Parts: sequence; structure tokens; C-alpha cells
Amino acid sequence: MDIEAELSKIALREKESQNYDYLADNYQNSKNALSLIAILYYDLKQGGFPQYIYNSQGIYLSETLEILDKIKAKTIHKYLSNIIEYCINNNDSYHEFLNSNFSESNFKNELWKYSLSYTKEITDILIEIKSYVRKHI
Repeated sequence: MDIEAELSKIALREKESQNYDYLADNYQNSKNALSLIAILYYDLKQGGFPQYIYNSQGIYLSETLEILDKIKAKTIHKYLSNIIEYCINNNDSYHEFLNSNFSESNFKNELWKYSLSYTKEITDILIEIKSYVRKHI
């Protein structure tokens, strides 16, 4: 089984349905948790943390963080936790970024720095989530 292809397929299906509120409200269901992990995986692969934060629009960040804690994906959990704190501490810039057309900004550049740091520490998110994904696909 090609785990990366499966995660991408799940993420694209969820992005097409745009049923993010349902996923966030029901994230403790293993299917929905897998969908949130797939979205995180897909967005990080496409454009790092800036892509993930922009696409999430803040809807399912805390739920995804809780899932990462539950599955013991410690490094990605640490980074996402720090990013959420950065968003809170820079609320105006965060909202400007969300309302932009994914245009260049200092805020986006800071998120990109988190992406670069994460990939130096863990070369691929799949390393951290693989065992959980295998159990739930």
C-alpha cells in the first residue's frame, strides 16, 4: 500500500467536500482524525506550514494538535503548538495572512522558517505518523 498516495487521496477528498467544521467537531472519530492528519500531511508536502495554516483558516488547528499528541507525533506536535502560539501572539498579522491571497508577507516568511526547521529535525512527517496511518487506512 502506498501510504503517501492514500493520504493525498483522503486529503483531496476532504478538501473537495470542504466539510471542515464536521471534521473538527467529530475529530475523535478515527476516520475523521485520519482525515485531519491527511490534510496536514498533504498541505505540508505542498507548501509547508504556510500552506497548512492558510488552508486551515484556523478551523481545525487545535483538534489536529490534540490528535498529534494522542498519536505521540512529538516533533510535529511541538512545531504546530509553537505555530499556533505564534498565530495567537501575532493575531493581526495572522488574520491579514488568512485574508490575503497567500501573498508574501513577514508572517508567511516566519511560518516558512518553521517548515525549514522542522525538515531539518525530521526529514518527513510520514516518519512520525506512519504507524497511526497504517492502523487506520
